[in-house]
Amino acid sequence: MIHCDGLLLCILESSAMAVWNPCLNQVRWIKPEITVDTLRHYSINCFYGGIGYDGLSQDGGYKILRFGGKRYL
Repeated sequence: MIHCDGLLLCILESSAMAVWNPCLNQVRWIKPEITVDTLRHYSINCFYGGIGYDGLSQDGGYKILRFGGKRYL
């Protein structure tokens, strides 16, 4: 679980993502542009994410980053 300014980014094992504001008790599910099945087609089996505030963009607000890689054990 990752946090920024009180918002929590939750990434589930299915790689589904949600932003939770515990103060307002609100959850917003994030629909990724690329599906997990597409990523697994390219052998990507490990997913990470981040959230941060972008004060330099014209619309302001928060940005979410998701990336993946291969886990070698």
